[in-house]
Amino acid sequence: MYIQQFVLPEFQDILQENNNTDILPKLIGNKGRVEVEYMTTEHRWCRAVWFPVDIIDGKVKTIVFAIEDIHENKIKDERLKQQLYYIDGLISGYDMLMIYNIDEGTCSHSYYADFAPDDCKKPYFEVLDFYDHFTSSMKQYCHPDHLEMMLCYSEKDYVRQMLKNKKRHTRRFLCKNAQGEYRWTEMQLIKFAKEGETANDVAITYIDVDSDEREKRAKEAALEDIKNVVRSNEMGLWHITLIQGQEPSMTVDSKMRQLLGLKDDLVLTDEEMYKAWFDRVLPEALDSVNASVMKMIKEGVRDENTYLWNHPTLGHRYVRCGGTAIPIMGGHLLSGYHYDVTEHVLAEMRQKQLLEDALEANKAKTVSLHNMVHEIRTPLNSIIGFSQLLAMPDGTWTPEEKETHLQQINNGYNILSMLIDDVLDVADSEHGNFMINISETNINTMCRNALQAAMFRKPQSVNMYFTTEVDDDYTIESDGRRITQVLFNYLNNACKHTWAGEVHLHCSTTENPGRLTFSVADTGEGVPAEMAEGIFERFTKHNAKVKGSGIGLNICRVLAEKLNGEVHLDTSYTNGARFVFIL
Repeated sequence: MYIQQFVLPEFQDILQENNNTDILPKLIGNKGRVEVEYMTTEHRWCRAVWFPVDIIDGKVKTIVFAIEDIHENKIKDERLKQQLYYIDGLISGYDMLMIYNIDEGTCSHSYYADFAPDDCKKPYFEVLDFYDHFTSSMKQYCHPDHLEMMLCYSEKDYVRQMLKNKKRHTRRFLCKNAQGEYRWTEMQLIKFAKEGETANDVAITYIDVDSDEREKRAKEAALEDIKNVVRSNEMGLWHITLIQGQEPSMTVDSKMRQLLGLKDDLVLTDEEMYKAWFDRVLPEALDSVNASVMKMIKEGVRDENTYLWNHPTLGHRYVRCGGTAIPIMGGHLLSGYHYDVTEHVLAEMRQKQLLEDALEANKAKTVSLHNMVHEIRTPLNSIIGFSQLLAMPDGTWTPEEKETHLQQINNGYNILSMLIDDVLDVADSEHGNFMINISETNINTMCRNALQAAMFRKPQSVNMYFTTEVDDDYTIESDGRRITQVLFNYLNNACKHTWAGEVHLHCSTTENPGRLTFSVADTGEGVPAEMAEGIFERFTKHNAKVKGSGIGLNICRVLAEKLNGEVHLDTSYTNGARFVFIL
């Protein structure tokens, strides 16, 4: 046949079968007409038709072959089949459904269920002006309070805007039924276009959700009783709608907008509002937030959660959210409150830290008292022991030996006196009763007295000595006893941590010009870097094996502050430890 050259290969065989010789049986079997649809090489649908026009004595003399272009109708029929296939899945779930073209305003299919008014109860296929039909229907059946809102959907630009970035758009309103009662009805716009394409064909569906909506509104009304209390406590209110297949949406009150850091003139859709909140939940808080939401949904109970949220201007804030979830058509409605608890949480954290510090200090104090008992026992044993030796009969000891025993008793007394003074100084510092007595004080004499008092505490293998940059007659106005106490505590501490080498007490006027600088440097084990900052804290010991109460260095700091001086650890010194006292 001539037309074969204009037909796509896959349609050529079926056309070839219907040639003039083989067509007669088919014409008889098909009531005198044979039709074949095919596509041309230009990809247009056509229809080939064979029918007889000249029949003499029951015999066909002439057969007419005609070609008809059916491309537009074919495409329209295919599109309608696809729509109806889609509609089949919708009709069972909706009470009314219409398919219409946004640009043309024509309706290709409609279906109305029993809930609709009597004049809308039959399925029909016809072309009508959808916008005119929609407007007149709304004016007739829509509740007056909702009419203005619903008439917006008779404007094509408004419909396009509602479906701009999503597949569906939902709106609930009150609609009059066949009995003249207003019932809550949910309208959905469903676009047929693929994501990113312009939606020309739209399904508009209606479903009776009266019982669901009234139940939801009753529960919302129950929440109304606590709104005043919530607002008075700086709480924001929110509602989150989670429907399968749709983007989450969120509505909030003015206080919630303020808590979210949103400007008054910023206009957001409900979906954008949800993102404004959820996208700022810190990653480490997402698990707890999702767990709280799932508990509301699955268990149907109120749940409350505190988590970190990134405020647009205030930065990381602790917020507390609580709420409940109720089932709605296709998902859940969550309602609750949100408020900033940053100050409260930080206060709790501070209280917790204070409690932990107090427990740690109490533990350290217990250990310190235990150590102090041992510290006191040593000089007491010395006093008692040498006193018993002196009590032996005359002639037991030579005068030189008696002098040595008396010296040991005196040293024990001095040690015991200083330990008791340390305890009293701690108590005085806590109660603000610390006494400072100012008088003229000789510097070198103080240093030598401190060295002499500490001499009996040093190991035999340690050389302890004093050097000075001032003359022996150099004096200052201060509390000589307290300065000596600081220097002795420094020297005593050095002796405990130095087993070989030296302990050096030095007085300088050049290290800090215009001020006196006392330093005690040793060649002992030194202070670990991680403990350097807190070495002057009460009950702090960096070596638990070394005897001591852990209050000596702390007393040095208290005394220095009372004398308008300062103490510190010289962290640049690496041969052991070097403690500095500046006046």
